[in-house]
Formats: sequence, structure tokens, C-alpha cells
Amino acid sequence: MSKLVLPLDDMFEAFESAVDKWRTKHSKEYIEKSVTVLLDQNKETIILKILGFTNKWGKWEVDHCNSRAGNGTMTDLIEQTWSDKIYKWIETITMPKMTAATKKALVAEYNVMFKQLVNRRMKEAASVHADEMVEKLMKQITDDTAIEADKRMAKLLLHED
Repeated sequence: MSKLVLPLDDMFEAFESAVDKWRTKHSKEYIEKSVTVLLDQNKETIILKILGFTNKWGKWEVDHCNSRAGNGTMTDLIEQTWSDKIYKWIETITMPKMTAATKKALVAEYNVMFKQLVNRRMKEAASVHADEMVEKLMKQITDDTAIEADKRMAKLLLHED
């Protein structure tokens, strides 16, 4: 039986060849400098992402899914290969000052989330209270002998034990 050859096999070979050629053309120092320049150009975005914000449609918001999905392959590679250099680079960054507009947006987001959580907790508390009330009412109702008799008749008709 011959080995199944997938179209991806050829692509991987081409990819490996391209990476090898690229590495021979670019020194380690060149790559480090290029990465540093890229990091410097995107430091605000990187810091806000690290702090748990995401940019949706040009507006920074709290990233509600931050770190839930785990790391991708590229993130793992960066962490294993360059994490110490990245941490040293992060230490050199002057943290941006929070603007009044950013603070206003964060307070507004907090207020929306707070109101939603209060509403949810009120519904949960009302549900628990309603369950307790219904249980008390059912005890009062089932104490009535006529209803108790009806319940026994229903059990007999429905063949319940």
C-alpha cells in the first residue's frame, strides 16, 4: 500500500525551505532589532492587551475572554524563545498616562456591568424567595383534606406510587 501524500506535505517543504533561506539572509541581531522596533511601535497596544483590554471597532474595552482560550502556537514559541528579552523590554517602557476619555469610558463600562450584575442578583434572590413562598403555600394547601383526597385520586388514576 502506498503512502498517502497530502497537498500540505508539499506546502510544508516549501515553507521550511523559505524559512531556511530567510534565516541565512538575516542575522540574529537583525531579527532582534526588527522585533524591538516592532514592539516599540506597538507598545501601547501591547500594554493594553497585557492589562486585559481589547480594541473592538476602534474602541478599547475590557476583554471579557482574556486568556480563556489559552495560547496559540506563535505565543508559545515567543514565550519559549524570547520571553526574557520581552520582559526586559517591558521594564524599559514608561507607562502611558490614563486620559480623561479613557477613564470616562472605563467608568461607564464599570457602571453598565455593575447594573447588569445587580439586576441578575436581584432576579436570583427573587427566584429563591418565590420558591420559598410557593413551598409554604403548597404546605398550607395540601393540609386541606379535600385537596389531599384529590391528590390521592390523581395518583390512583395515574398509577403513581
